[in-house]
Amino acid sequence: MSYGIKSFGLDGYLNLHSDYSSIVYAGEMTKNAEPAQPTYAGEHAITITPQMKRGNYGQGWTIQYTIDLDVDYMIPFYRPAFDGQKIAIMDIINEGATWVVNLLYDGYSFQYPAVYAFAPLTELPSVQLNDYGIAVYDANSDIVFTDNMRPLKVDDTVLVQHDTTIRTTGKGSCGNDDSCHVDFNPDNPTTVTSNTANTKNKLYHIVPSAYGGLAFKNSWSGTLHCGVLGWGDRPVQWDYYSWSSFRGVVSHPRGASDHVTDYLGDFSGALHQYVQGDCGVSGLVGALIGIAGALLTGGLSLTMGSFIGGALGGFALAELTRPSQPSLKAYEEDETFDTANPVTMLITDGSYYGIPEHVDIDLIDLVTWEYEKTLNPWAGGNWTHWATYSILQNDGSYLPADSFIFYDSEMVAAGMGFNGTSVEVGSTIYFRGDLVSTSPTGTQYQWYYYKVGKI
Repeated sequence: MSYGIKSFGLDGYLNLHSDYSSIVYAGEMTKNAEPAQPTYAGEHAITITPQMKRGNYGQGWTIQYTIDLDVDYMIPFYRPAFDGQKIAIMDIINEGATWVVNLLYDGYSFQYPAVYAFAPLTELPSVQLNDYGIAVYDANSDIVFTDNMRPLKVDDTVLVQHDTTIRTTGKGSCGNDDSCHVDFNPDNPTTVTSNTANTKNKLYHIVPSAYGGLAFKNSWSGTLHCGVLGWGDRPVQWDYYSWSSFRGVVSHPRGASDHVTDYLGDFSGALHQYVQGDCGVSGLVGALIGIAGALLTGGLSLTMGSFIGGALGGFALAELTRPSQPSLKAYEEDETFDTANPVTMLITDGSYYGIPEHVDIDLIDLVTWEYEKTLNPWAGGNWTHWATYSILQNDGSYLPADSFIFYDSEMVAAGMGFNGTSVEVGSTIYFRGDLVSTSPTGTQYQWYYYKVGKI
């Protein structure tokens, strides 16, 4: 450098060079659309509940962030919402003076990570200087360093590479069933180690290249006898098809220097169709699940809206991809791509930039507890509580049995077992609170009534 600043530590190593300090913290990105778990919703679709998305399809949440920065490039760093959260930056998109980041994460919808933008100091529209401090300009009179804006300080860099196999164990099986789901959950994590420990305040930048999918297909065609009163046989066919599309993700267990690579679903679907012909008619009925042909050729980028409904409302649908990654895609067989490409992960610390210390989201802290047990709802009363019961045994003891949840006089859940403390119903999570009352002992059923909360 002709003009600038170099600073050395006591060990003689360079710790500041104004030529390389022009990437600075530019601000926190804003959530631009509500988190979504898109699933196929077209012809012959099988319903996939929120519990199944996580439990059977290994699916996370897709979310979009934006920040207004009129710069040539921007580097996003994320901070996990909880210990061990799986995250992937999917896309980094420039839309003029706005930058967009699409990100995939696991957990509940409201547990989305925070994302912070770093950008070239020379391109920021306005830079506030200290009245007393240091500012360095280049030959073009562009500011390249100021002590009023912290430059990006990289604590460590790590090469991350995902395994070629998403799942190593069997998926199970489904047949002629319009409510069946196999198990696509990834089960093959790998670990890489860095030189710095993970803490609540660490920020990470990585755009994993690995992606792929798992799929299951089953079908049958034949004839069924029309019975004593019928004549001849009738042709019958059924077809079952399901898949989950995955992206490579990384998690960062706190207190260790390890980083765990894994896969997390970004799009899933299941289809079933059953058709039968008339008695005495031979031959095949016709092609089943014709929509699958469109699903399996090039993904859904051009016709996404009709296939997934409003799940990605508010997203820039045409920009959910970048050149090296596919669009939301249905898979016909198990596949992985770009696993041979190691990707560099950058690690920094939010405290260095004055970013407030992170506080994990505790689900219980979000709950408002309620309890109501007047007359039963059938008599005009209001029930809002969590009830469990035990059954009297011959020896006088009580055997724990089952639970029910009532909310605003509606029974929203039943059959959760005696010891459960939370349950998901659709997109709502119900929690069991403190014990309020019990029924008299000595009867056949002993009831316990608890407060209930939901988020």
